[in-house]
This record gives sequence, C-alpha cells and structure tokens, in this order.
Amino acid sequence: MKTCNLVFFISEGEPYDLGYNLIGCKDEIIKTAKSHVDNISYYTPRILRELGFEYFVKEYDELGCSVNPNMHKLGFETWKPLIMKLELEKLNDGDILIYRDSNTEAYPGLLMGYDKIRTFSENMLDSCKFDFFIIKDFAADWIPNTNFVQKSNCKTKVLRELGENHEFSYEFPVLTANNIIVRKSLSSMELIKEWVSASKNEKWATGLYNEYPHHEDFMYHTNGQALINVIIANWIRKRKYDIPIDFPKFRNKCPTVMKNIVGKWPDDSTDPLEDRYFKNYIDTRGNIVEVEEAKDFNHLKYL
Repeated sequence: MKTCNLVFFISEGEPYDLGYNLIGCKDEIIKTAKSHVDNISYYTPRILRELGFEYFVKEYDELGCSVNPNMHKLGFETWKPLIMKLELEKLNDGDILIYRDSNTEAYPGLLMGYDKIRTFSENMLDSCKFDFFIIKDFAADWIPNTNFVQKSNCKTKVLRELGENHEFSYEFPVLTANNIIVRKSLSSMELIKEWVSASKNEKWATGLYNEYPHHEDFMYHTNGQALINVIIANWIRKRKYDIPIDFPKFRNKCPTVMKNIVGKWPDDSTDPLEDRYFKNYIDTRGNIVEVEEAKDFNHLKYL
C-alpha cells in the first residue's frame, strides 16, 4: 500500500538559530496532521547542521534583492529541496511526500485541509499528469496590471544562466512553493535533485551576487521558489519526461502574494481588490483544497 508522508521545516530561534521560534507551530502541525498521514518528519537548522548540511542553513548578513524577512539567516531557503530529497530517499516508488510551510502562527490557514490531504494530493497529481505538483500563484491571473512572472520574481542572473536566457523562462508564471506534493518516481527524483543542485549555486540561490542589471520588471528574488520555477520552465520547454505543456494547470484561489507585497494584513482602505478576496484571507491562506483551473496560458506563445 502506498504511503502519504509529510515533511516541514521549522526554526527554533536563539540560541539555536536566528529565525523565529516556531516550536509551538511544530506541535500544532503534528497534532493536526498525525491522523491523516502515515509519517511526519521535520527538520531544523540544528538538525541539518548535525547531518553535515551546514551550507543549506548558512547565515548571511544581508537579504540582498530577496524579500522574505529572515530568509538570509536560514540559508535563503536552500534547505527546502534538500529536506524533500532526504525524505523521498526513504520512500518507495509511488509513495507521496507533501511539503507544507510551517509558520502557522502567522498563517493559521496552513493547518487547514489535512482531513482531505491524502485524497487531494492523489487527485492533484493525477489531474496535473505529473509526479510533482506545485500550484500557480493566484496573482498570476487575477491581480490587474501585475506581472507575476519570472522576470519580476526571479533575479536576472538566474534567468540568464539557469533559464538559458530564453524568453519562455522570463515569461513563465509564478508557481508558489508553500505547498508541494511529490509522488516518488524517476522523474520527480530527478527534478528534486536538479533543484538541490541549483540551490548549491550560491550566486543563484541567494539575494546576493547581482552582477547583471535586473530586468526592468524585476521586483524581488524568491530564492528556492524562483529556482524550481525556472527549472520547471526548462523542463516544459524541452519536453522533459513529457511534463504537460499546461503544467501545473491549477491555481491557488487565495491571494498569497499580496501579503508579501504589503508586508502586513491590509485593511479595507488599503485593499486593492476591495473586499472581493481578502475578507477570508487569514482563514484560507494555505487551504490547499481551495484551487481551480488556471486561465492564463499566455506564456505558451514563447515556446
């Protein structure tokens, strides 16, 4: 029987690391998820250092052109594909691994959906017709006059080098990496390994080392998310493992990006979309059941 497994990452705060103390979040996640998955694993900077993976939780002095607070103090998120790879190596082909973000204090919605997570994960993998599922960001379709594509969310150095300076890489939509589902197979393992390998390139993975002028539409670098986005764009362009041309097909109905842009919960006066989407934001952020088919495939014209 195929298993369904969960992995997540938490920081512990001082004296163990310079991130937030999310130990309470760990306990809440395990309590909520344990009856719905077969196995739960978590990693901390301390655990990864003990395993010999110091680089993936390296502490940097500057955020550079990245945007997420504290990420430079936790390896610029290079640990994400690593912990997925470490867990997948323990599983059998066909087993499912789910990664979810863990700051449930800031985003209580990340505790939602576990009662349906096994069925949801199987359905999403089957529906996107690939053994790796990452959802298209809400903003890529619905926020007016906004370019949520890689040229705005990935630094130009990565697009020039990892993305081979191909126009498709620049125009590929943002896929949000707070919820990822993987069915272990030859293709998904190769994808994860390629993500880990790209993350080892410090000049790509961090917000630092920006020797090229950024694209005129550039806003900020999204670290590990940017790398997996560009790798997937490469795979689609090269038809690797027959990844569907419309991958990932689905988008998140929740406006996750705007929270990062404004840096706070917007009140009614600052809500650019008025009350159409933000009223239930704090309840639904991370609720992976709230998805629908994407509409905008304009990037495909660049293939």
